[in-house]
Amino acid sequence: MPVIRSDQHQIEPTLDELRARLAQELQGHTTADPPVVHEVHVQPSNTLHVIVVWDRWADVPQPDRGRVIMDAYRALDRATPGDAPRADRITMAMGATWEETEQLGLLPFRITPNYRRGEVDDGQVREAMLRAGAVELTNGRIILAFAFPQAADHTFHSLQEQLPQAHWSLNTVMARVA
Repeated sequence: MPVIRSDQHQIEPTLDELRARLAQELQGHTTADPPVVHEVHVQPSNTLHVIVVWDRWADVPQPDRGRVIMDAYRALDRATPGDAPRADRITMAMGATWEETEQLGLLPFRITPNYRRGEVDDGQVREAMLRAGAVELTNGRIILAFAFPQAADHTFHSLQEQLPQAHWSLNTVMARVA
């Protein structure tokens, strides 16, 4: 049987940095190149499913991503002792890059503007999307995506109220075409 070994010590400094950065974000301190954290409250069990979308995960093995997320939530619990603990309620912690979310269909609910030039200022649309949780990829593309329809629907209605002239649409991506 083949045995594949890897050196965990080589990746630990990266994991420590990601753990610290994610913990800062969870505590409300914005960092450069921030992750997008999707927390889904599961009822009636009162548990959490967490998906952290971040291109910084690219070189991190999947099991380490989950461990980093759990450690960051434990740090959040320690930093906010008066709040209800979250780490113990997490039943799923998954980290993915934006490309992986597309490949796996993790964030199928997308909000996009559909306006003609001159109907609304591009900068206003961009800012509204970023405030709502969108990310701007390195190619300049802005994605506003959600794992579950409730969050997407809430954000869609909020954007409709803020900037109706952008003619927002809420779509479900069924499959990625190569």
